[in-house]
Amino acid sequence: MGHHPVQIENEYFKVAPKMRKGILIAIIAGLVFFALGAFMARASLAENAGRLWGLIIQNTSFFTLTSLAAIFFIAAHSVGFSGWHTLVKRVPEAIGTFVPIGSIILLVLGILLFLDAKMDLHLGLSHMYHWTDAELLNGDPQEMHPHDSVMPYKRWWFNFPFFFGRLLMYVIVWSIFSVVLRRLSIREDNGTNINIYKRNKAMSALFLFFFAVTSSTFAWDWLMSIDVHWYSTMFGWYAFASFFVTCMALITLMVIFLKQTGHLKLVNDNHIHDLGKYVFAFSVFWTYLWFSQYMLIWYAHIPEETSYFKKRMDIPGFNFLFYFNLIINFATPFLVLMTRKAKRKVGVLIFMCITLIFGHWLDFYLMIMPGAVGYKSTGFGLLEIGGFLIFGGVFLLVILTSLSKASLVPINSPYVKESVYHNI
Repeated sequence: MGHHPVQIENEYFKVAPKMRKGILIAIIAGLVFFALGAFMARASLAENAGRLWGLIIQNTSFFTLTSLAAIFFIAAHSVGFSGWHTLVKRVPEAIGTFVPIGSIILLVLGILLFLDAKMDLHLGLSHMYHWTDAELLNGDPQEMHPHDSVMPYKRWWFNFPFFFGRLLMYVIVWSIFSVVLRRLSIREDNGTNINIYKRNKAMSALFLFFFAVTSSTFAWDWLMSIDVHWYSTMFGWYAFASFFVTCMALITLMVIFLKQTGHLKLVNDNHIHDLGKYVFAFSVFWTYLWFSQYMLIWYAHIPEETSYFKKRMDIPGFNFLFYFNLIINFATPFLVLMTRKAKRKVGVLIFMCITLIFGHWLDFYLMIMPGAVGYKSTGFGLLEIGGFLIFGGVFLLVILTSLSKASLVPINSPYVKESVYHNI
């Protein structure tokens, strides 16, 4: 059967003044909550600043990696000759524009970590990363406490010259790819040029190679090394699954939002269904990695490995979140999104996507905070809520501003018609 011809036109999104105002109010509220929380917890923060720095690293890594996953989504579909996603690809492109901003924050954190360790500034940041202690790093493993005997063997990786070299590589190359892939896509709007399409595909292939390595090494550097005596060969994949689910939930939520506000007129239930399948499938994938990592460590029962889970399962304040994490990020999407009908119901998807964004933000909290504060939970309150509102508000403002700077429909993409007639 033939398709009725459909007119493909440019569509433009404009950030409504009320929406911008609402986001700015959320950011201001976050600043107030953050300040109040810091004031109320000033005694504990003076003794252990790990909660403050852990919160900053959690939000920076969470939103930056979620943004990076959006570029991965675009690149993977480009290299895979995908066509169905074309009508919605401007959404992940806009999400990816946060990468340079997150990279700048990471670079500042890296500099502060170096200064705190080398100049003894008493910021508390270097106390989170025990590998910055020169005595532990360079000592003789035969003469040290068994708990620290692993440190000297990791110094080939954990030393500031190599650490900074990796950090600069992350922030520079990630930022370049985010800018170049976005610009190449927008250049297609000015007219059909197969060379632009080929260049985009070649750049996407290069990005995928770089992403495959750095998404894991970044997780080792900034997340896993907080618990420096612990190690897991699955941790890089586990972190990837968490921030990729977040990214897919955000893309789905934004596509639905644009559709409900009169944009993306050619996007149909089939596109929404496919996005819902991604959210469901990678929630199950995250759970597979969660269980596999836990089960192998539980079965081997090696002290260096079990300490990671012992903190999270035994310390009051973290133990509830440890099990709640599995409920909110696996049981809920598994039961709610299993059926075909559920993946096509906008209300169900909105609820599930918001739940998963919060759930995986909580997952990053559990990756970082127990190691950051030690063997005593410092609570969850205004400080954490404020941090989420600040970073989340800025993140959303950057995305919406980027969306407004180009057509929502890539009308000259070679695959746009395939996307228009997408049917499953």
